Amino acid sequence: MSNTKWEKEKINNMFYCRYCDEEFKDAKTLKKHEKICDLNPINDQQTYRCNYCHKTFTSKDSLKAHLRNCSFAPENKKDINFED
Repeated sequence: MSNTKWEKEKINNMFYCRYCDEEFKDAKTLKKHEKICDLNPINDQQTYRCNYCHKTFTSKDSLKAHLRNCSFAPENKKDINFED
């Protein structure tokens, strides 16, 4: 039996991004991720990535809010200002 993504989904009950192979527990989260995935060739949406945990956000404000609580970010980077 080959180990294709589809078979992994069925066996592990996980959903895999077709662009970066990141895995998700539900299809709704996967669909949201694929819309903003950096490796998606038709992604025309501006995204903002956390330099510490690599989560991606669709707005600067969401990234700023995330950074305040990101467990990977050093304390001196928790309050960041973005230049436009």
